[in-house]
Amino acid sequence: MAYNPNEWKDQIVQRPKTYQMTTNDDGSVTLVDSFGLVTELGTPVNADYMNHIEKGITGCAIRYYSTTETFKDKEIALNINEEGNIELWQSLSDDNKNNPLTDDTKWKKAELGTGDKNLGYGRNVGDIFYTSRKDPGSINGAYDCKGIELSEADFEAGETNPYTLLVNNKIEWVTYEAYASEIETNDGVCAKFALDTVNKKFKTPTLKDVYIAAASDNTGECISAGLPNITGSIKLSEEENGNPQGCFYTISTNGDGVSGNSGRFRQTGFDASLSNPIYGSSTTVRPKTVCYRPMVQLANVVDDAIAIETYTNRLQEKTDEGIAQLANASNALRTTQITNCLLEIPQRVNVELNNGTLTLKAGSVVIVPYGVEAPTMSVGDSLNGGEIVDISWDEQKLFYYVKYDIEKQYSYQGTETGDTLISVASTGTITPSFVNKAISGDNPPTSGVNGTVYDTAANIVSQYTSGVQNSTYNSLPFCVVDRQANLISNINNIFNGFGFIGSTIWCDKGVKGLVPNGRNTDGSLKNIGYTLEHLSTYTIQKSGRNDYAYCKFLLHPAGISFTDVQSYFVVERYGEIPFTRAYTTAYVKDENCFYNVGPDLKVIKAELIVTGNFEYDFSTEKAQKIIIQPKIFRALDYNDTSFIAAQGVPSGRFIAMTPVSDSTYTAPGTGYFVAEGVLGQAGRFTSFYNILTTVNNCAFAGRADNYVTNYAPCVKGQQVRFNTDNLAGVTRFGFLYAEGED
Repeated sequence: MAYNPNEWKDQIVQRPKTYQMTTNDDGSVTLVDSFGLVTELGTPVNADYMNHIEKGITGCAIRYYSTTETFKDKEIALNINEEGNIELWQSLSDDNKNNPLTDDTKWKKAELGTGDKNLGYGRNVGDIFYTSRKDPGSINGAYDCKGIELSEADFEAGETNPYTLLVNNKIEWVTYEAYASEIETNDGVCAKFALDTVNKKFKTPTLKDVYIAAASDNTGECISAGLPNITGSIKLSEEENGNPQGCFYTISTNGDGVSGNSGRFRQTGFDASLSNPIYGSSTTVRPKTVCYRPMVQLANVVDDAIAIETYTNRLQEKTDEGIAQLANASNALRTTQITNCLLEIPQRVNVELNNGTLTLKAGSVVIVPYGVEAPTMSVGDSLNGGEIVDISWDEQKLFYYVKYDIEKQYSYQGTETGDTLISVASTGTITPSFVNKAISGDNPPTSGVNGTVYDTAANIVSQYTSGVQNSTYNSLPFCVVDRQANLISNINNIFNGFGFIGSTIWCDKGVKGLVPNGRNTDGSLKNIGYTLEHLSTYTIQKSGRNDYAYCKFLLHPAGISFTDVQSYFVVERYGEIPFTRAYTTAYVKDENCFYNVGPDLKVIKAELIVTGNFEYDFSTEKAQKIIIQPKIFRALDYNDTSFIAAQGVPSGRFIAMTPVSDSTYTAPGTGYFVAEGVLGQAGRFTSFYNILTTVNNCAFAGRADNYVTNYAPCVKGQQVRFNTDNLAGVTRFGFLYAEGED
């Protein structure tokens, strides 16, 4: 349940020597030691920052007490006592280990509250309050004011025990006899506790149809009901202006009181409401009223195990949530600050390249297209030498996800060179196919084919040699490598989440993202959470084109498709959409929405996620490579300049490659191509020429015994051409990833 913090330590590494090259007047070259062999921090961020984060995460979690655990000063530990109740204990020192909870110099029992020992759930023991809760029995240590009898033993011993507070006169009380007398005298009401010190029992107050008034020194006193005085007057002899006043009124009069023996008589009535309208509005004394349940707080700590378990579980949930936010940050930002992004990409494939040998690591999962009928195999069944661990079936196409627990290796012996798709055959062996020889589509032609064929109508991948099928029910490719003569020189792409074969692109099930969906009333971004439920494929049509294009993946409710980057626009407002250009996709910033312009130039709002870049050759109808691999959103603190700066420096992750002079290499990530060695003669060189930027990085030997180092920075996907006039002297060659690269 708890988070155990890691301890980060600064690692000191040696930075390699670099030299400044000076060309002399006589044509010779002088190499000057630029800064020598120095040491510097090798970690991307320093220990102080990382330990600060660890401390913050640790502070959100509570660990179970154990004598084998080490606790810090003021750290809270959770303990389940012999009765099965849950307790909270506070450590009183650092390095607190092997100390029992009974050691009061090392441990103190923690109480929930605001600092006052008499507080529980924010109330004092003895507090009377009203609630609208209807739960039967006690609620969080509070009991009904119905004369409930309790004992000292019903509560945890100590100065906050309600019985102890009564005995110490911290709460108003009367004897049981006086309590009964007040109940009888005050129509069933006694606002004080009843106390029996002989039997160590007490009763809660009884409050029934009464109202509470503020008091200072007469707490618990019952005050009898009272009403305003009623006044009025009548005159017993009739005369002018002798009408009744106040609460009296005339019922009738007789005689005129003017002549003879006939007088004038008045019958008079009484109505208190004529004096004050509060009279007659009820049958008893009643102010303006709302009704709630009266309760009294008796527990000063939350001693209910269920309540504490609920509390700690919620705390753990918050801790887990916080850790997840540190890793991804998308949960905290997804509805207001980010949009059009991926949140999750299944990571099924793990490959590495060492000394020209490609290894599919144990635990990797490949995807096997298996026709268009409903699945007949289940998770756990064997297929192609592996185990089925998942299934994708959308009522149209079936895909089995096959896991291999033993690593598989592939080495190349041959003279043909070029980018190559790597799959797993139905025999369980790795099978290659040059990218430009792979074919896909509905019922594609196979005559004379030497490579992988994906029949999208049948949903089956097969391997062909000279038009003859060698294997079928193969997997989709899981990576692209660069094959040179008798070796694999580089891994160009790893197909986690997104991939291609022939003219078909695909997106894996389980990819999640945010679709732009307008703005909230406060102007913040509004999104639709999107999850691809089934693997989706899309075959790109030639449509009369013969050019070489850069494209983007599009995710939408129907699955995956694409757009040419030249047909993708980001505009500030709706009016800037290129309405006269068919087949375009535009993101409108102020609306936070995508729009498609159709072939008929109709503009339709679209639910899309636009991500990644790949190259496509329309002349051969084949995808070539993924230039920018789709990635999940990650938050970046722009104030953390040290972290940002560190992302571009060399890391400790190096991929060895085989050097071949006058050969082209593709950067597998953002980082540095490296060539090092003793070239054996002054003036000998190594060089990396960046084909995109046309920058040429050269390193020359000043003496025969000089150890020459050449670093050539590259962005992922860029190509460099390597040359040297002494290949045998190059003893270390490969690619060094930048610190921030995956």
